[in-house]
Amino acid sequence: VENYPELKADKLYSKMMDDIQEQNENVGAAISIFNRNVELFNNHIQVFPNNLVNTMTLSKKAIRPFTDNLVTENFDYKPNF
Repeated sequence: VENYPELKADKLYSKMMDDIQEQNENVGAAISIFNRNVELFNNHIQVFPNNLVNTMTLSKKAIRPFTDNLVTENFDYKPNF
C-alpha cells in the first residue's frame, strides 16, 4: 500500500469553486433586483398623472433593463415576503 501525501490544493480548489458559485448567484440576484426596479420606474413614469409631470418638468427617460444570459439563465429571484 502506497502512502500519498494529503493534497491541500484540492480543498482550496473546492472552496474557490464554491465561492465563485456563490458570487455568481449574488450577481444574478442583484441583476434581478435591478431589473425589477427598472420595470417599476419605467411603469411609474409612463402612468397618468406621472407621465404628464414627467413630460412637463422632469423629462426622465425609460431605462433599459440589464441583460446577461450567462448569469441569469438559471436564476430566479424570489423575495421572502
